[in-house]
Amino acid sequence: MFDFAVLADDAYAGGCGVNQIRPFDRVANVGYWVRSSLTGRGIATVAARQVNDWA
Repeated sequence: MFDFAVLADDAYAGGCGVNQIRPFDRVANVGYWVRSSLTGRGIATVAARQVNDWA
C-alpha cells in the first residue's frame, strides 16, 4: 500500500493512494479524495493520473 499527499498551490488538498496490489495480475486499486472546497478543479484527475504513471 502506498499513500501520497495531494497538493494544490503548495497547500494540502487531499490524498491519493494505491492498495490491494496484485503484481502477478498487474492490477491494483487507486483511491483518492480532495477537500470539498477544492472540488471541480481537476485536482483528483491529475493526482490519479500521476499515481497511475508512478505505479
